[in-house]
Amino acid sequence: MNLSVKIGNLELKNPVMGASGTFGFGKEYEDFLDVNEIGAIVTKGVTPKPRAGNPGVRIAETPSGMLNCIGLENPGVDAFIYDILPKIKKYNTAVIGGDLTRSEKVFVSVCAIGKKTSKYDVSRKYAQPGDVIVVTGRHGDSAAGLRLLNRKKTEPVEFIEKHLLPVPQIEKGIELGHLAVRDFSMMDSSDGLADALYKIAKASNVAIEADFSKIPFNPLLQKIFPDDYKDLIFWGGEDFELVAAIPEDVYKKIDKHRFIEIGRAEEGHEVVVKGYDLTINDISFEEKSFKHFEEKK
Repeated sequence: MNLSVKIGNLELKNPVMGASGTFGFGKEYEDFLDVNEIGAIVTKGVTPKPRAGNPGVRIAETPSGMLNCIGLENPGVDAFIYDILPKIKKYNTAVIGGDLTRSEKVFVSVCAIGKKTSKYDVSRKYAQPGDVIVVTGRHGDSAAGLRLLNRKKTEPVEFIEKHLLPVPQIEKGIELGHLAVRDFSMMDSSDGLADALYKIAKASNVAIEADFSKIPFNPLLQKIFPDDYKDLIFWGGEDFELVAAIPEDVYKKIDKHRFIEIGRAEEGHEVVVKGYDLTINDISFEEKSFKHFEEKK
């Protein structure tokens, strides 16, 4: 059986990897398994200088697992290159550097742990032609709030609060999961409504036709930003509403005030928005979408 996988230009013999931070540098597990048999070793994080890590209690048990605050204890990059790396390169497996984040400012790194509440899977890739595209609320408010804050404005308050105090639509997502009759597509619109529509369409290999007249937004948005309010709605992001593609029979059961129909999935490969003269394909998405790792000039 061929279990090989390819990630970019890296080919692994199988998808089993020692996770960064929990697998040390691989050699620590020689007594427990044949490290040569796994797909890759993902080393723990390494800093330029050695770090002793945090003092005191570092690990605490929780109902869902454990919390740790090791403090990135590691021997430093010189020791890794000249002492550790030569020893782990002897394994017949890939070596991948561990994740490491550093900042001169205080930052918070968050990991969310949850549990599945439906027997059906939820992913971008399950939309089918005929599915109803629904959203859980207004779009454009958060982007408007950010723009107002950058202009030193404090009103309208609803825009400011939507940006500073976003509310994830967890209960609505669980509700759709309970009503599901098959695997379906759903994601949030944290990177923009256009982003979510495009990614669902592309992953599911379908087209989406949306109707701008059905998309909910605050009328003040058009009043305050008459020239580009539609751009804020589609590309602004950080509204954290849900966008889902659900079967017609599920749509008939839901509360139409909580889940607003904005379009349909169809055969094809693009996202078309009537009333906006907008077509989203690979080229337009690349031009307009938010780039998480793009270097600001």
